[in-house]
Amino acid sequence: MVEKVLLSSKTISTAGTLFFNAVIDLWVVQIFGSAKILGNTMAFTTLAAAICSFIGGYLADSSFRLRVLIMINAASSLVCGIAFLEQKQLIGKPLTVYLLVFLLNIGSYLSSPLFKTITSISVEKTRIVAFNRSITFASQLCTVLIPPAATWLFAKKIIGLEGALLLNGLSFVLCSLLMVGLRKADGVKTAGNSNGYLGTIKLINNSGPLLFMALSGFILNFFLSGINVWLPYFTTKILHNASVYGVAISCQAVGGIIGALSIKKIKLDTSLRVERLGLVISCGLIMLLLFAVSAPALILAMFFLAAIITRYNIALQSLIQTHVEQKYIGKTFSTTYLIANLALPIASFLFGQLLNFSWKWLLVVVALGLSSMNLLWIIMKKRIIIRNIE
Repeated sequence: MVEKVLLSSKTISTAGTLFFNAVIDLWVVQIFGSAKILGNTMAFTTLAAAICSFIGGYLADSSFRLRVLIMINAASSLVCGIAFLEQKQLIGKPLTVYLLVFLLNIGSYLSSPLFKTITSISVEKTRIVAFNRSITFASQLCTVLIPPAATWLFAKKIIGLEGALLLNGLSFVLCSLLMVGLRKADGVKTAGNSNGYLGTIKLINNSGPLLFMALSGFILNFFLSGINVWLPYFTTKILHNASVYGVAISCQAVGGIIGALSIKKIKLDTSLRVERLGLVISCGLIMLLLFAVSAPALILAMFFLAAIITRYNIALQSLIQTHVEQKYIGKTFSTTYLIANLALPIASFLFGQLLNFSWKWLLVVVALGLSSMNLLWIIMKKRIIIRNIE
């Protein structure tokens, strides 16, 4: 019962967020027509990640984590409601748009460590990987269906920013109601003893796989931010077809599903051998877009990259949930997220400036960056303990 509620809540939240994000990115490009403003919008979106990852660790270790999660969803729905009523005030005012995406992402990033901790308490250890695989499959299925629908509705002017805000707000309300039903579950309410950040940092520093995943997560997020800034601009301004943006996101989701399902056949391990090779191939596919400026080439690159990144994310989550003591889990997620998310606002701002200069140079920098991270993995190979995560 608890697993079903957690899965339903996460899926609904993902659907609402995907719809809003697909619309807001295209809306910014349409209204402002500036790669710089698009990059700044994403920078403010990810700034919330860096700020909230730290706070989320303390909230995740508290005895009232579930109550906080309910309140976060309720507050996010209120922000959507206010923005829905005042949407006309957003046009022509980038600062207001920055504030909106910042506030909504505060809720999202605060919720993540809480949700991961509740999962580690409520789901049996032997089912953690399977549950994470189910969460990933449901999320990626939403990503297959939601963005194309959102971009098509937006392109046809059936739904605008107001509709996206309304749907996102309703998704937060539904999540709150589902979480209220979990408050009677004893396992969810169990807090356990928690440790401070100094103890958590020491734990991560002494664990080769955890430390390496945290540091490589920073590098990975930095260069993936370039893709996130580039994609809506490329489809709208270069391919001149906003609908391709939704199709590309859907293909990323299909790639994510394939990546999640591939774990049954190709097991995860902390050396990330499969993922290392996959990133090399992904870099090559990304570079092909410099010579083949087309939707099929874009779709192929996004599909393969998403499959590899999904495997990486499941490996990270499962490693923490199955190998870290309960008292460290909340702050371990928080710390690894904080390290990785520090890259996002910096990268979004810098890549927004670079995109304003040349989209081709942006792709070159991203491809070389991902390749460099792969080289780092090879150099550090002897420091990583190879063992099966499952």
